[in-house]
Amino acid sequence: MTTLKIGIITLALISATAVSAQESTKGDKAFTKLDSNADDLISKAEFIANKGEKINKKGEPKNFEKQFTKKDLNGDGNIDRSEFDENLAKKAENKPKKNPEKIFAKIDGNNDGRINLEEFSSNKKDKVKKDGEPIDPAKKFNKIDSNNDGNIDITEFKKSKEKKVKKVK
Repeated sequence: MTTLKIGIITLALISATAVSAQESTKGDKAFTKLDSNADDLISKAEFIANKGEKINKKGEPKNFEKQFTKKDLNGDGNIDRSEFDENLAKKAENKPKKNPEKIFAKIDGNNDGRINLEEFSSNKKDKVKKDGEPIDPAKKFNKIDSNNDGNIDITEFKKSKEKKVKKVK
């Protein structure tokens, strides 16, 4: 029995170490990618150059200088490894859990438990894809409306959100 307990504890420790190593590896890869001159510091120029020209949901260029300033915790003009790790930890802690029911209720303007194309479209106006192209609300609506009844119910809405999460992972 003691041998079994020791075996289980050993296995648990190995698993925890492997998970920690995977998380560290992701952080290492991201840091290395941003630190293009390999001096163990990410300068503002390296940070901005790596981000490229991305736009926000309103179609405006993202402000990476502001992001850099927030991530440079000690204000020395560089992000060192400890600052980078601290930022990763904060990001993981602060990641909000999106509640599909609340989002659905917000879009469902007449509160009938279904989202029609008009309600859906008004929620998508002025939004653009990552490449800057405008979102076609009717096309997106038809993808989500899996039973083609002209409305999106909560089940269809939740399925669309689940697919989005799986795609990101």
